Amino acid sequence: MAEEYILEMRKITKRFGNVTALEDMDIRVKKGELHAICGENGAGKSTLMKILHGYHPYGSYEGEIYLDGKPLRSADTADSQRAGIAMVYQEINCLGTLTVSENIYSSKMLYNRFGLVDYRAMHRACSRIFESVGLDINPRERMGRLGASQQQLVLFAKAVKENAKIIILDEPTSSITKAEANNMMRVIQKLKGEGITFLYISHKLDEIMELADSCTIIRDGRSIGCLRRENLRSAGLFP
Repeated sequence: MAEEYILEMRKITKRFGNVTALEDMDIRVKKGELHAICGENGAGKSTLMKILHGYHPYGSYEGEIYLDGKPLRSADTADSQRAGIAMVYQEINCLGTLTVSENIYSSKMLYNRFGLVDYRAMHRACSRIFESVGLDINPRERMGRLGASQQQLVLFAKAVKENAKIIILDEPTSSITKAEANNMMRVIQKLKGEGITFLYISHKLDEIMELADSCTIIRDGRSIGCLRRENLRSAGLFP
């Protein structure tokens, strides 16, 4: 694998019983770019990203994944997260009875010297994270009291907090306002400049044209092409 690619997914095939969701899918992504994953509903976009995130574990699909030139064979999402891959799912998955900061630190709580959960430290850390991504949300608020758009933005902030090499975003602006989407795109551009790589599923062509450095088009579980930004319009796939 060429060193310039942080991620390569080779010949990925995924079947659910007699249904083939993905067949011989190939993707190569350079470090610090935003790679869009495009296609109609049911094309296999989310399935491919769930394989990368470990939701579908190694052994449940055919093919190989390489991260920084090394095989990635995740047994679960925790494996992928430890390897440096975070994902914000389109379906909001949070713990509504817990506070915002508890959701942010759900996988690794902060403790004080007495071995007790340090809620104050988590609240302060969350405030710093939110400031960095332009969010005005109280870390002490219960997640269940937030609207869907705020919950989505909290989960985006959580992915940023994990210091991931790759952040996967599945239709991230589908439930948020235009102003919130513009702020998210500003943060994405900032993080790209810091070397973070994004995989971005979206039906919104204006977002793809603004953010994407490259784009893989999926149809019926197969890749029908990978285009660089400068070729997106000329290929006739975008207005």
